Amino acid sequence: MIDNIKNFKDWVSLSPREQERVYNSWNKYAGEGESIVREACDLFKKKYGESDDVLDVNCGIYHGGDWIIDVVMRVGYHITIPERFHGIIVKKSYGGLSSALKEKLSRTYNNSIEKFIDSEMEEFSKCFTFTHSSYAKEWLIKFVKDYKDK
Repeated sequence: MIDNIKNFKDWVSLSPREQERVYNSWNKYAGEGESIVREACDLFKKKYGESDDVLDVNCGIYHGGDWIIDVVMRVGYHITIPERFHGIIVKKSYGGLSSALKEKLSRTYNNSIEKFIDSEMEEFSKCFTFTHSSYAKEWLIKFVKDYKDK
């Protein structure tokens, strides 16, 4: 059974360990497993894609040849998403501010992006890997300017 996975129904009938074995055997660059990943991605979109915190959901091959479900989230999101979904790796990236952070920026900091970033550095550091340097702050200022109205 494990070597004869033809569709998503077969895939979900496997144990997580069996899924991992099959997943690792796929030649991702040749497209093996793509239909299963696409179906998992579609189900992920249905389950999580309607949240305001989720900006986009796609699937593809990540660096190093792993099939992934790629989820673009807002910084400050409050939805919990799994690290794997039906055995497929879920990777988060960030492309906007949560509605709570947008409101904080406009009401609490009167759109002063620098004060906002200084006070919310802990929230940003949960999402981005960086050192607390002037470059990081400059990058965050640009990020907030680019995404505060999206």
